Amino acid sequence: RLLATRASPSLFPTLGVKPVIGRTFTEAEADQSQRVVVLTDGAWARLFQRDAAAIGRTLRMNGEAWQVIGVMPPSFVVPGYPGFTGEVFTPFGFTPEQKSDAQRGYEYSLSIARLK
Repeated sequence: RLLATRASPSLFPTLGVKPVIGRTFTEAEADQSQRVVVLTDGAWARLFQRDAAAIGRTLRMNGEAWQVIGVMPPSFVVPGYPGFTGEVFTPFGFTPEQKSDAQRGYEYSLSIARLK
């Protein structure tokens, strides 16, 4: 089992964090609901034993294939999300289809911003 969290492509740059390997989502990937994932360090260790060759590999989630594109550093935390235990980030682009996807329980969202 994996706990996945949907995130907009702007989450990681807003928090000023870059992946240790690979990359994060693009706007196009989020808008097109592409099946790509960014792993936490814990998921990378558990699923791939921290092997850099995890980038480009496939995870199966809910019967669908998702491609690993990046891994966040061990120090990565989501501020304002106490006790966050997610292992995988999937892209969310705020498209009408994604916003109406109530069948999986997406009734709320957490917003994070950086003050100038």
